[in-house]
Amino acid sequence: AIFGPVSVQQKKLDVLKTHKLVDVHSDMAWCPSPGCNRSVLLPNFRHATPAGNREGTAGSQRVFSTVTCGCGSQFCFGCKKLGSHEPVPCQAWSDWLTDLAEVEKHMEDETQKWLAENSKECSCGTSIQRNGGCNHMICTACGRHFCYVCGQDWALHRGQPGGFAYDRCSLPMTEGGRTRTTALEPFAQPEESSDRSRKLWRLERKCVPGWRANQRNPELQRLLLRAFLQLCAQFGLALGLDDSSSHGGGGDNASGFFSAVSSTSSVGARQVAWEALNACIQARRCLQNCYALKYHWSALAWQSCRLRTWVPELEGIAGALESALGLNLMETAALDAGFASVPMATGSHSLNQKIRPIPSNPNDVLRSLDLRQLLPHAIVISESVGALRQLATAVSLQTVRILDAGHTGFPEIPLPELAMEHAAQIAKNHVRPIAAHVASGLDATQRCSVM
Repeated sequence: AIFGPVSVQQKKLDVLKTHKLVDVHSDMAWCPSPGCNRSVLLPNFRHATPAGNREGTAGSQRVFSTVTCGCGSQFCFGCKKLGSHEPVPCQAWSDWLTDLAEVEKHMEDETQKWLAENSKECSCGTSIQRNGGCNHMICTACGRHFCYVCGQDWALHRGQPGGFAYDRCSLPMTEGGRTRTTALEPFAQPEESSDRSRKLWRLERKCVPGWRANQRNPELQRLLLRAFLQLCAQFGLALGLDDSSSHGGGGDNASGFFSAVSSTSSVGARQVAWEALNACIQARRCLQNCYALKYHWSALAWQSCRLRTWVPELEGIAGALESALGLNLMETAALDAGFASVPMATGSHSLNQKIRPIPSNPNDVLRSLDLRQLLPHAIVISESVGALRQLATAVSLQTVRILDAGHTGFPEIPLPELAMEHAAQIAKNHVRPIAAHVASGLDATQRCSVM
């Protein structure tokens, strides 16, 4: 300081002034991430805007922008909750999470009831269903041999009353062998239930399938992409090379078997792959939020909105981009190798030897996978980095299109286009029975001509 050292009280006063400024400033907010004390300033072009007025939604609700803190966390500037829920308003998002939790709990209860009626539980906790054969069961998770009727070890049946038999059990029931007869109680049908039950029924049948279909594990996807890029690097493919190693002389890669795939024109291919993955993650999050928005709209409002056609378009190109990045092949190979869908921390061990968490080290992942399908795909993608970049750009543009429309209002489908879609659907439903009838008539005519 110019006039001597600053006192402790003055420092505390300056800190309080800074905190007060952030608290009262309408364009500043504290990061809600635990342990982060940073403040975030909302850009002028990202202020909250009214949500698109549609039937079945509150027109006064506002859609706040998602901001990113210096720590890497994303949160909504309106409700200060971690994560992004654009283009859904804050209150609608909170209602969606509450109703979704209720529906998922109900679905989990129904699943447990169905398992109790139609399967038996091994001592390791694995549910097993018998579709025929004898009572001798072998658990694929732990390898235990047990009886499907009583649940006890199969070796005990060799001394059971009446003699040993594969299709007859004389031992007393255990807890794993008992079958409860609790009736299933799904949500009531819309025509015979209350408004609340009809709303939850629509969420379960119309929105939850799309929400779950777009649910991804970003941590797992990043791990699989690192392993895929590591595979490309081990064979000298362009997609696995750093920018600095993509120039100049070939070195050892020039004399390798896959040297023709590694070219100097693929500068930044690794960066393109990571940008494509980020585009996939943002797109899947946006698609999930669109199904939350569909839940709050009426069926008529959803059918007449352009968002109805934008969502399947984004789902298609996002799925194509994930396939191009090798994520689907990597995940399938990981499941075939016995890995679960949750990365494992370094140094930890899984109790179940059959189903184990996937390692966090990309090299450990590659050692356990079958590379016969992954390597040809890596070669093709390394030669098509330009197409990968274009596909990632298309996914990003479609995502931004939906998010921007959430602020300005979603456009409606013109009535002539809706009429054409309706006429095409009617024709499709009528042509199928007619075609089947004509085909059956032709078959009958041919049979008569043969006779």
